[in-house]
Amino acid sequence: NWSGCIKKKINTKKTLLKKILKEAEAAGNIVLVIKDLFRMTNAEVEGDDYTDVFSEVLEKGKVAIIAVSERLEYEKFLANDLRISKNFETVEVIPQTKDEAMLILIEAAERLENKNKVKVTVGALKQILDDSARASNI
Repeated sequence: NWSGCIKKKINTKKTLLKKILKEAEAAGNIVLVIKDLFRMTNAEVEGDDYTDVFSEVLEKGKVAIIAVSERLEYEKFLANDLRISKNFETVEVIPQTKDEAMLILIEAAERLENKNKVKVTVGALKQILDDSARASNI
């Protein structure tokens, strides 16, 4: 029976997710960052819906979860689902320009240099910017 097989697979995944979330809850010091939560809470997107698992954990309020999403996906899939959206605060993050980011790094480097008597090169700061740009596109 094909549908029974699929249901068993989903239940196995839900059990594993519950176990992971329960472990995070027990630790008490874990913040979960989930990129594109809508992929896990809308069967139309990935085929599975774990809204019940997340809403159960979020209702308890013992696990900190940061869900990262583009505005369009948030509005389309998460904003209208009160089981999920009522547990989150929307924070719009406006990315820095490369020049703004460099100024922030320079200020942080100056503080680090003064406090710890170390030197931070401009080349190192440029490498940080390049690596972060590359990492954010992953």
